[in-house]
Amino acid sequence: MIVLSNRDFFSVVNRYKLGYLIALICGIVFGTGVFNIISDSEKLKLIIYSDYIVNKRNVYEINRLSLFAYVFKERGRELIILLICGLTGYRRAFYNIYIFYLGFKSSMIVSLLTASVSMAHIFRFILLSTPQLIVYIIMIYYVVDLEREKKNLIIIFVLLIISTLLETYINPYFPG
Repeated sequence: MIVLSNRDFFSVVNRYKLGYLIALICGIVFGTGVFNIISDSEKLKLIIYSDYIVNKRNVYEINRLSLFAYVFKERGRELIILLICGLTGYRRAFYNIYIFYLGFKSSMIVSLLTASVSMAHIFRFILLSTPQLIVYIIMIYYVVDLEREKKNLIIIFVLLIISTLLETYINPYFPG
């Protein structure tokens, strides 16, 4: 039987990273709760709007270069804000808020899909969004670790390009 002391436990799981996981879970729970609280008429408006957007979009007519530029600009802006906030003394609070927001956003999308379509679309969402989400999570890890390792900036930029490519070429096939 292996017994870990508190010191060993915190050497295995950094308490800040555990805090980020808790922020993500709280964001998911909060997003699901907000979606369940809004009125049925508001849910119906969201479903109708979502269906309208999906039906108007033709995956084969998407200009990949323009989509890449748009996604790179949007994700780059988020990354720059995250890096600037990381320069302050409140960086851990900003990171927690951002990760909470990511959990909230994802849970709202999954809740909308649950209300508007079948479970098959939820699995399709998870399948098609997981590759770039994994890269984004790794990128956020390097952003958080940037205060110790300044060379991470190059890795973060490369991960931004990889995640943008994944979002440009994989994500448009959802949920069309």
